[in-house]
Amino acid sequence: MERMEGVTTGDIIAANSKINSFSNQLLNDLVRPRFCASGLPRRLNEWQKPVSSFARHESVLSLNLKQKLGNFDVTDADWKNGTMVVDVIMELMLKEMKATASFEGLILDGFLKQGSARDGLKIKAANEFDMLLKYHITDMDIAIIPMSSPGLAKLLVRNNEPNLRMSFPSWLAKGVIVKCENSFYLSSRRLHERVFESIIDRSREKISSLINGLLLREKVAFNLTRRMNPPSVSLSITFGRNSQTVSAAGLLYLRTSPSSFPDIDIDIVPGMEVQGKSELKHYVVAKWLDDNQNETALFDTPSMVWRICTSAYEKHNIDIAREHTGKRYIMTACRIVKAYMSTQKEIGKSGIPPLPISTFMRSYFLKNITFYCFHFRGDVPGVKDALGCFLGFLNVCLEEGHLPQYFIGNHLLQRSFPSCSEGARFDLFRNVAPETMINVRRDMPLVLSFFEGMYEKREFSSQICERFREYIQMGDYPE
Repeated sequence: MERMEGVTTGDIIAANSKINSFSNQLLNDLVRPRFCASGLPRRLNEWQKPVSSFARHESVLSLNLKQKLGNFDVTDADWKNGTMVVDVIMELMLKEMKATASFEGLILDGFLKQGSARDGLKIKAANEFDMLLKYHITDMDIAIIPMSSPGLAKLLVRNNEPNLRMSFPSWLAKGVIVKCENSFYLSSRRLHERVFESIIDRSREKISSLINGLLLREKVAFNLTRRMNPPSVSLSITFGRNSQTVSAAGLLYLRTSPSSFPDIDIDIVPGMEVQGKSELKHYVVAKWLDDNQNETALFDTPSMVWRICTSAYEKHNIDIAREHTGKRYIMTACRIVKAYMSTQKEIGKSGIPPLPISTFMRSYFLKNITFYCFHFRGDVPGVKDALGCFLGFLNVCLEEGHLPQYFIGNHLLQRSFPSCSEGARFDLFRNVAPETMINVRRDMPLVLSFFEGMYEKREFSSQICERFREYIQMGDYPE
């Protein structure tokens, strides 16, 4: 296979020019998706600017919430700055990564945007982004072997041994393909640590080296570093004016004023596309189990465990909901609760212990509650009703001690996504210690007190919440 050209000094200069000229572009062209007849955006791989939607009669509610929580919306300028910088820098990274990926058959297809910045659920600042690095392995015959634990699998390599030795010698030499009981499997841990770490590190170092060569002509420092946070690779972009901070870590220098840009974190998760039963794309991502994890004892080969990624379903669901006014109110309620949790965590930084619920209820947990609100409640007349429903569903999950991931083992999806309705549920609270759950439950009255008068109490204790409770109670939750 012919080696691709990597990043050049010309690419760096072009990227610099893009960032410096971004302010001349129309904001709407950057953040507002265009919809086709099916109701789904043509540009599915775009960041979606979060917008708070309130009913016409809720102007006072909107004002009261912002007085108590601060402005949790992302400003147009911050959104434009953050998304433009991420897109420009990741374009450079992808080009160099494609040139660096020298493993037989490994093809890097590109970055897919995901997470709260893609879903339109981001709050306060455009400084954290999530991307899936889509890849495939040419001529490697891979089969998904589901495991007993929901959402997890092994990847069986069905090529015969002579073919593997001839076509994939580097994979064998690095131990990425592992022989186990006369069969070959892909090791998620070794692929992540011995292939993707190397590709990303070498690419980052190459880009940094090229830009360091332009130091005499540049005035503003732009630092790109990385840390591993399996199954993701985290890149940090920081800006500063101190030209004395040049080091071996690698500094990127741009002419743009750093005061225009916040520091930015990007989490990259390598994901391999695999054959699925649905019309949506299926990906698997690394999910090996370390020795200190409770689940390790359940598997004889913890380094070969993969997770079936449901991000395609999540984006599909969010995109459809965004076209319904009543569901946008639910999305706004989710962002309000996220803003509350974020505010409580900020209080913790001042030395006052934060409420346990604020550190426990991760953004992904809240997004799954949003999906259940879509399904059980549907359209609501305003944010006050949506917030009552959302808080009611949150309370049910805490009281029952379970929050099943919406797209795994959910019989409610039998018609729309049959493959997501099969098997046992995947409980997002599965590893929570009993004492932790007790402490989190104790915080719920404080949460309700904070939102007193701003949520609809009849929604909080409605029959719909009880239907959701019944759904939670009837689930199969494997240990």
